[in-house]
Amino acid sequence: MSENGFIVYRIVADEAEIITIGVNPEMRRVGIASAMLSIIEKNIKNQNVKKIFLEVASTNIPAQKLYENNGYKPVGLRPKYYDGVDAIIMKKDL
Repeated sequence: MSENGFIVYRIVADEAEIITIGVNPEMRRVGIASAMLSIIEKNIKNQNVKKIFLEVASTNIPAQKLYENNGYKPVGLRPKYYDGVDAIIMKKDL
């Protein structure tokens, strides 16, 4: 998306899934990830997407806070999804 960050996602029917988000380590905690999420959400909403999902490691508290602060809610768990670490499935209705 820019030299400071990127989002990889896919759309299937009326749902989207965020595969990964990356932000340049030197640019973290300045709102880049939230801004990218907002842009992606607007773009996919215009494509009639109704829900967006993602998975986050249960140990990745900063990422969980990012998603919660952007309206994502936990809806499930994938045990041992990340090399033995549980993944929290999160969802946002658009």
